[in-house]
Amino acid sequence: MAVQVAVVDPLPLFRDGAVAALAAAGHAVQTPTDVVAWVRQVRDAVVVLTVRAEADWTVLTEAARIGSMAASLVVLLEEESTAAGVRAVRAGARSVLDRQVSAEVLRRTVSAVIDGQAVLPALVVAALVAGVGIDAGSARVLLSAERLGWLRALAAGS
Repeated sequence: MAVQVAVVDPLPLFRDGAVAALAAAGHAVQTPTDVVAWVRQVRDAVVVLTVRAEADWTVLTEAARIGSMAASLVVLLEEESTAAGVRAVRAGARSVLDRQVSAEVLRRTVSAVIDGQAVLPALVVAALVAGVGIDAGSARVLLSAERLGWLRALAAGS
């Protein structure tokens, strides 16, 4: 059974570009207006969700709660932030990307998620592994040389 992909973004130009990029990679892509209802109905799904405002965080949390077994969430963040990345993972995101990634990175991430993998910024992984409680005002996590080496090895495919 083919995996369905939903793209949810408030800007039509961005949304249409993401749809075109994913459709060109062979994905069946939709743009539901109510992603929570869509997740309730669709099985084996990936949702690409832009999170820009507090209401988007609510949608993320609700979609993750409903679709925990049926849908994997790829969150696109307006600005790169370790705190927001950690928040997205804790809310239920499988992968987190900067909204300004290339079409190729988005395609590779959706394919990775379909294959059961997660794509996360290294600092988000480090914060989660360290169990660091990051508040909204703190976007940096200091890494030991050992952890930095571990993350570089992980990023290189180890």
